[in-house]
Amino acid sequence: MSTVDKSRDDLRSAWGITPGYWLWSSHMRILFVIDGRINLSSQRGTFGLGLVLETLRTPFSWWTSFTVDVAKRDAPMESEIGNLEGLAYCPFKFTDTGFDINAYDQIWFFGDNPYDDSATDNDIPGGSPLDPTELKMLAEWMDHGGGVFAAGDHSILGASMCSKIPRVRTMRRWKQEQDVPTKRGSTRHQTLQPTAEIENRWEEDIVLQPVELVFRAHPLFCSDRGLIDRFPDHMHEGEVIADDAVALDRPLDIPGYSRPEYPFVIPEVLGFGLTDVADLLQRPRPHVVAYGRTTNLYFKEQVIQPTVMASLLGPSVFGGLGIYKRYGLVSVYDGDLVGLGRVVVDSTWHHWFSLNLVGIQQNDPAAYERMQAYYRNVAMWLARPAQRKGMLVAGIWGVLTSLAPMEFGDQDGPWEIGARILSVLPRTLTLCMLRDFVAGFYDLRVLASSAPSEPTRPEPSWASLPEDLVNRALVGGIGSALLDLALGHQAALARGERPRLNPEAIRQRAVDGVSRAHVLLKKSVDDAVSAFGALRDTLARSTVPPVDVHIPVDVRRLRVVAEALQFPDATDPALFGRRVTLTIRIKLDSTVLAYEVLEDLDLPSFKAHGGIIELNRQVGKIEVQTGESLSVEVLMGRWKSQEADSDAIRFSDTLRGNASTWIGKIAPARSQAWRLWYSIEEVLEYAKRR
Repeated sequence: MSTVDKSRDDLRSAWGITPGYWLWSSHMRILFVIDGRINLSSQRGTFGLGLVLETLRTPFSWWTSFTVDVAKRDAPMESEIGNLEGLAYCPFKFTDTGFDINAYDQIWFFGDNPYDDSATDNDIPGGSPLDPTELKMLAEWMDHGGGVFAAGDHSILGASMCSKIPRVRTMRRWKQEQDVPTKRGSTRHQTLQPTAEIENRWEEDIVLQPVELVFRAHPLFCSDRGLIDRFPDHMHEGEVIADDAVALDRPLDIPGYSRPEYPFVIPEVLGFGLTDVADLLQRPRPHVVAYGRTTNLYFKEQVIQPTVMASLLGPSVFGGLGIYKRYGLVSVYDGDLVGLGRVVVDSTWHHWFSLNLVGIQQNDPAAYERMQAYYRNVAMWLARPAQRKGMLVAGIWGVLTSLAPMEFGDQDGPWEIGARILSVLPRTLTLCMLRDFVAGFYDLRVLASSAPSEPTRPEPSWASLPEDLVNRALVGGIGSALLDLALGHQAALARGERPRLNPEAIRQRAVDGVSRAHVLLKKSVDDAVSAFGALRDTLARSTVPPVDVHIPVDVRRLRVVAEALQFPDATDPALFGRRVTLTIRIKLDSTVLAYEVLEDLDLPSFKAHGGIIELNRQVGKIEVQTGESLSVEVLMGRWKSQEADSDAIRFSDTLRGNASTWIGKIAPARSQAWRLWYSIEEVLEYAKRR
């Protein structure tokens, strides 16, 4: 058995899904295109994508799989030849004889050229640029649903290959004319976190930078270990462009290609006037879905490194400073509404390199697994619409063919079947990604808006259907349509047969299941309209009933009387001399409400049990309500309401609970340094008024 097969079987066991030939996956073909110093190594200290490639090529679910080929634009650098084993194409152009761009569903660009930090925009064509024919080929492929990922680094690293790709070019800063973050100086995007690592190992530490996600986590940042809110840090990153700063109408200048870079959704115009049509126009645009914050602070043009800052201020203060720049970390474009492929751009490929990952992999497995989930999420989110639909159907089929037949009752309808499938499916499919898959089957107007920049609403909204309702309807509709086929497979297997999958039958049933889901949702909305109408009528006819609310708060007015004070130990240093000045205080919780200063008291004679002073002093009247605690203190010297020194407090007693249980004489504990006998009385005039 191959390593991949064994891995798949081990994972299936963890999924709770019975492995077998009757499962299938929606398969995605990905091409990595690299240039410059970027290689395929998994070793520490390299600009290698080896760990990412291993992550994508290793099966993680029964319903999806990836194959990845790698192409290098330029000839290998001599120092990198040993790290490039496994290249499919080198040197590479999209126009090479025998290459078919349509053999791939996604293309991921990791651009380094021109890697010279002192290069200018004039040096970009000297690297590995896409020529006009390649750009036209790529643009048309993206127009037919091909998904693109792209990353560079600080300055203009990556601009040679990426700065003219449709949408990629305007979603991220690639050129100096776009105000790219620099490698040095005040515009540097340093995200290094404070550690004890020596300077030349900062990139390889295991302290990750915090990531600020938009108000509703995008599917890219969800995992079975929780939100992906930490990324590897780096000493100088690039930047993606803010939503409102994206140049939507800048000419593409690709010879022979005329489609708009960011087209509008064509509305159904029948029955609308021209003014109405203008109001209906929608234009999908990029959204920043995650932000970072720089950690570099400058003083007199000199950068203060995070290790120094942490030692000066302490890690907690350093981490809490709000003076650093917030910048775009990851941006996405969803072209589904206009038939274009999706796009993801990242501020830096250091979030992907072995240089930054090996230490995390070895020392923080949970953080590394979250990063692996991010890489897989990018691949799933960039999938073509039909592939995303196929992943959901494959997931539903796998649950149906693995659950015991008795899991489903004869009377179970789509709602029950959907709930049962959804109790298993999220073991490998996050709810964020499920939401995205489900959205591909519906008119998006019935779903809750997923625009990352939309603020949350404090009041209930009835403008869209609840997400869990939509999920259960679709999964239940497809599941109910597939159930008899799945049970037939199980029955044939139980008889020792080897039933064959019928892809066309499964496809037709899935299509029928989507129609069932539509009927389910329509009926659910019709029922809701009827029920809400009845409720509205009931509310309209009803009046506000008399409200009798009992608030069980007991309020009492009490008098505290100090009766006698005992000094148990004649050798107490506080009693040196013939006279002593004391303060008796009353506190509710931590607030002093009354005090009595006893000036120059004559010390009593001491006997076997100590010395006792008869006081019989009223300390004060207080009003107590339920939940408050009462404390009585005796302090050396004169005190009012200020915080007392601990060595001045000679007696302290605290009463809690119902104030009615406090009334009476209170005897001191023998453990007290001094002992105060006091009594609590209820003020009767106040009690009568209650």
